[in-house]
Order: sequence, then structure tokens, then C-alpha cells
Amino acid sequence: MTSEYFVFDEVAADGTWSCGGDDACHFLAILGGRWSCEPGCGFGPLDRGRCVLLPASAGRRTFLTHADNASPARALHVALP
Repeated sequence: MTSEYFVFDEVAADGTWSCGGDDACHFLAILGGRWSCEPGCGFGPLDRGRCVLLPASAGRRTFLTHADNASPARALHVALP
């Protein structure tokens, strides 16, 4: 889904997923599974219902993703067009 102001993507990740490094903010809302950012991100694991805003200055970040018993690793990714 895309609007004039934002791009919305549902991400289904299996193992790793990366975003950022494009001088834009990125917002992730975790829909399922467990997501953890590479060391040095400044926040712990993200479970279903948790959100994170990566500032434009954060650079490219890689997340390790794991399915849990209830659902695969999925997230809503919101960025600028």
C-alpha cells in the first residue's frame, strides 16, 4: 500500500531482514515472531505488538528474525516514498 506520504509494506522474513541506510526514517511494527537487531542498536528483542522507529541517521540495520509457535516473523514496515 502506498500513499502520497508513506509506503507501507508487510514483511515476511525468514532469518534476516535489513532496512535503512538511505537517509530516511523507518518504522517497524512487529506482527509476529521475534525480531532482534544486530548488537549496538540500543534496544532488545522485539516481540509481537512492539514497535521501533529507526532514525535517518541510524544507517543500515540488520534484524535476525525467528518464528514463534504462534506465527511466522512478520512486520509492518513504513517508510517515505
